[in-house]
Amino acid sequence: MAFSCSILEFQDLNKNKFKSKKCKNCNNNNFVRIYESVSSKISRSSQEIVEKMKEEARSIVEKVKNGDQHAIRDVYGEGD
Repeated sequence: MAFSCSILEFQDLNKNKFKSKKCKNCNNNNFVRIYESVSSKISRSSQEIVEKMKEEARSIVEKVKNGDQHAIRDVYGEGD
């Protein structure tokens, strides 16, 4: 049997509260912490991706127009 909680819930459980937790099936309070892999995925439509790229391109063009040397070097390189 496993006791599972979110990271936030785990952080809220101080050591005293955690020690008072017991298994509902066997009344045992010996718990072992098990780490599992965590991942997140954000899905975007192709239209959303294109719009994001256009936003970024506009931002870069604006920086270059305003003389942002870092942006200019990123676009055109260091030069000779």
